[in-house]
Amino acid sequence: MKYKDTTQSAKEIRKVLKAEYPNTKFSVRVKRFSMGSSVEITWTDGPSECEVSAKVAHLKGGEYLNEYISPRRVITRAVMVAAAQACARHYGVDVPEVMGGERVPYIASLEIVGGVAMCDRVHRAVWATSVYGTTPEEAFKEVFP
Repeated sequence: MKYKDTTQSAKEIRKVLKAEYPNTKFSVRVKRFSMGSSVEITWTDGPSECEVSAKVAHLKGGEYLNEYISPRRVITRAVMVAAAQACARHYGVDVPEVMGGERVPYIASLEIVGGVAMCDRVHRAVWATSVYGTTPEEAFKEVFP
């Protein structure tokens, strides 16, 4: 059985991602280690890690028994703030504070709004921006009508 090189897997992954998400810039890198390799995919905002995994999982190579595809999405503070503002407007409450740094923002508010914690609502709206390809406010309306 002939195995596909990890570099070939990375090339195929780049093609699929470019076709599926033309407006998102991905970094696709091959890492090799003892008895294995990985294709590390990173991007800012855009599609969720689950979405990307579903699109590229079948492209895993076989040069090594231990080959991994590792997606990692980075959410910017601007997207998190916009989602927090959209959530607050929708429910008529104060905007929850965005914690963390520029590349690791999060909402810590456990305030319950409409039966769901505010942090869950905001994080879900952030996730939805990639699904619906809209602003956080429009995505929020889709997730929590």
